[in-house]
Amino acid sequence: MQYFTFVGMGDPKKKQYKEVIYDFNGELTVSKFVQEPIFEHFKESIDEVDIIATQEAYDWNGKQLEQLLVRIKPGVSIKHILIPNTLTFENTVQLLVENIQQDFIMDVTHSYRDMPMTVLLSMDYIIASKKCAVCHLFYGKIGSNHEEFKIVDIIDEYHLASLGNDLKHFQKTLRIDLDPLYGQYEENKEISKFYKAVQDFNTMLELSDFERSIADIERIYKAAKKIYENTEKYYLLSPFISEILTMLEPVCNAENGFFKKKALIRILFEHDLIQIAITFADQLIREELIHYTVNPQGQNYSSSNLKYEKTIPEYKNRDVYLLSQHLILEVYQLRKANLKKNAEKTGFEDFENQYKQNIQENKVIFNRLDIKPLDIFYKDIRNKINHGSKITMDKEKIKSIISDSIEIIQSLIRKEHA
Repeated sequence: MQYFTFVGMGDPKKKQYKEVIYDFNGELTVSKFVQEPIFEHFKESIDEVDIIATQEAYDWNGKQLEQLLVRIKPGVSIKHILIPNTLTFENTVQLLVENIQQDFIMDVTHSYRDMPMTVLLSMDYIIASKKCAVCHLFYGKIGSNHEEFKIVDIIDEYHLASLGNDLKHFQKTLRIDLDPLYGQYEENKEISKFYKAVQDFNTMLELSDFERSIADIERIYKAAKKIYENTEKYYLLSPFISEILTMLEPVCNAENGFFKKKALIRILFEHDLIQIAITFADQLIREELIHYTVNPQGQNYSSSNLKYEKTIPEYKNRDVYLLSQHLILEVYQLRKANLKKNAEKTGFEDFENQYKQNIQENKVIFNRLDIKPLDIFYKDIRNKINHGSKITMDKEKIKSIISDSIEIIQSLIRKEHA
């Protein structure tokens, strides 16, 4: 690990720093150099110390510091990074990027006055450029009597600020990209659970797994609530977490699986994730058609508990797609497709006979409705996406057609279960 530190002029008259008491994690050290207690604490991990100083400051104090560090850990590599009397923001960032080679700690006690702000503003860029992590950011805070300094580590505040940016990104995109900072959160149970749930949710979206996407949304919501409840610890995150909870609430508080999925599709609309919304809308329509054909009294659809494969052995090898396709095209004729009859479809006769009453009730409902949006959805939206073509209508029209199609399917919900 590298240790970056700054050396200044000290007392111009004496050309050195005066001895003060440094309080580092409750341990007191009398020294001229803030670096002594920090280096003493981390000496086993530090293999290189980079002293950033002007030539004059290095001549006055840097060489003394170097001798002190070598006494503490003989053989440690020490490098003087020469800087001019003034540094621009760009020069500072370039200097750090050129010299950082591994995970590092930094103290900015004796840097130029604008250096702490420069370091904080540029740290994300530096970490992304060098593929490494900043482990600690120290600052020697002077006491009221000017004889005591408390060395504080602002790394937690930095991590919270960085996490705030991640949360803001999630609000906008529903994604958080795993970055080198993630390792800093692994010991933090609340943050780690939130991160892991978001990562799993992103994966499930990519795999078009609707059920597990809902489950992961609920995990995100639960983890976010834990963070929000600990306001004292996560005060910098509260505004972002509050907005995330508001965004996800319609999914997590929905009464059953259908309304949870409908709410998630609405969130996908709000984030313009149109292609995923199309796929999930198709899944929802197909699932609910089977649901209200086989088990209209049930609260939730589940391919595992409908068990139509077992009650009708002829269909044990048929999947949800084949059955729902038959319901869409042949039973309820929701899509006005001119498809030729074939042997594949004749095998559903026993299925239709077993659920004849449910089918008739559903047909009555469909006959009262304008089902044109469903026809448009399958002909002009879903089929084009699935078969490598492009959709010619604008995204707001797509959202409208999908919403109308879901409302039609929602009409199948029996009043006693609404």
